[in-house]
Amino acid sequence: MLFEKKKGDAGSLSGKVTVYALIELEDSELEKSDLHDLVQNGILAVIGDFSKYYDIKEFLKKELGINFEKGVQEFFARISGEDPLLGSLNNDKFQHKLKSLKNIEDFIPTPVQPEIFSSEAEIMAREGDVYCVGRFTNINNANIAVNAFAILYQMHYREQQRKLVKLEVEAILQEVSKTVENSPHEEVKNFKELKEGLELHLQTRFIPELLYYSHEPETRERSFQKFRKFMEGYKFTQDIENIIQCIGNEQIDEKRKSSIVELYIKKICALVQEDFVKLTQICKDLEKEGIV
Repeated sequence: MLFEKKKGDAGSLSGKVTVYALIELEDSELEKSDLHDLVQNGILAVIGDFSKYYDIKEFLKKELGINFEKGVQEFFARISGEDPLLGSLNNDKFQHKLKSLKNIEDFIPTPVQPEIFSSEAEIMAREGDVYCVGRFTNINNANIAVNAFAILYQMHYREQQRKLVKLEVEAILQEVSKTVENSPHEEVKNFKELKEGLELHLQTRFIPELLYYSHEPETRERSFQKFRKFMEGYKFTQDIENIIQCIGNEQIDEKRKSSIVELYIKKICALVQEDFVKLTQICKDLEKEGIV
């Protein structure tokens, strides 16, 4: 017997698993092994919980502050624009985050941890799936077996969850698209139309799109032109070009790039609002970044 499923459904893994081996060694022989402390009553076991790594609800809560416990309807109501911060979720930033989740890459396997059990009945009482990898007279072989099987289990669980996550993400993206299509809000065509909220509009509508498409040559220039069009009439056009140059500069790391772009956005807004006190401080901050 290579292994035996003791509890669970192989077609729908729970992500929580206990893997154990039965050790057939005399106590005197067992004591000679460095691993003897991991064995009790002839049982060597490991446990793992991989379920928390593929939870779409937890992802949305962490990345976007959306709590599904309050209901899906509220989530889509917030997307439609009722929430001043989340009304911008119909932009590329939100959809890019979801698409990135849909294309989950393989990571280094999450380690399992040894656990002491006094009986198989105690193991069966645990939450999750349970597998026995057989009987061993060599404790080192048993240790390799339980850890190797835990990795195999984790990979099969990831495959199952990958398919589920893709379906969930695609469903949410479809709902977002419908919400955007049915949105009664008129699109703002020029920055001058925004007496208030210009900074928020730029940060949520334009900058995420520019950053996202900066890595895609076929759409990059189109997004840059869209930004220039929106800012038509702004006197200090070099600020606009500096933002575009910064975003397109692959020599600048993403963290510093975001910092510089944010400062330019604040500078633009300060000039539009004629807040020269704020403008002075922003210019000093740009100088610290090495930008004149």
